[in-house]
Amino acid sequence: MSQAVLTWGTFTSRQTAEVMLCIEREGPGDDSRYAFVLEPGQFTGALTILDDRLPTATIPFTVDLAYSNPYILLVPLGLVILGGALT
Repeated sequence: MSQAVLTWGTFTSRQTAEVMLCIEREGPGDDSRYAFVLEPGQFTGALTILDDRLPTATIPFTVDLAYSNPYILLVPLGLVILGGALT
């Protein structure tokens, strides 16, 4: 089973809960491809806290996922320009 988003949390004080959100961009697949790839964009969801000591709480979240290196998108363009200049 593959998961793209994983959350966990802990109470850091009597009044504060700290929630971690981990987003996996590429899931493990076989030798030739990934099981999934998250493209850049905006993702929304909700985290529900279930604890017998508290009323149930649902926390909405929005995550903007961007390319880790936006300049990598310019490499194919640079190769096309270089190829055109050499011919």
